[in-house]
Order: sequence, then C-alpha cells, then structure tokens
Amino acid sequence: TIKDTIIMDYLLDPNRKTHGLKEISKLHLNYAQVDYQELTKGKSIREVPLEELTQYACEDTDQTFQLYHYINNQLKSKL
Repeated sequence: TIKDTIIMDYLLDPNRKTHGLKEISKLHLNYAQVDYQELTKGKSIREVPLEELTQYACEDTDQTFQLYHYINNQLKSKL
C-alpha cells in the first residue's frame, strides 16, 4: 500500500487550503524546512554544492517519514 502524506493530511483537515510538505512540516512538527529558493539563491540546481543538495534531500525524506507517523496516528485516533 502506498500512503501519501499530502493526501493523509488532507483527510485530517480537508478545509485547510495547503497540504504541501513544508507547510505541514511546520504545522505538525514545528519544523521549518529549507526553502528551495533559499537553497538555490537564484542559481541553477547544478551550481548548488552536492553536500547542500544531499542535506536538502535528506531533510525532505526525514520530514516525510516523521509526518507519516504523526498523521497516521492522528487519523487512527479519529476512528
């Protein structure tokens, strides 16, 4: 089974207009992720150092993992 944190978050609160990873990470986990524009600073993605890109990708992955567990527990408690 594939579970999408954005869809899960929508099920948690369908009245909220945004369900993007960065928004729900801030809302549920009180964590402000690095913004893509901030990462690239107007440069091409190819100009961003690999270490910074790796950190950005790992942060997205970690937040998705944490959000899955948080939202899944919230949804279960509503059953």
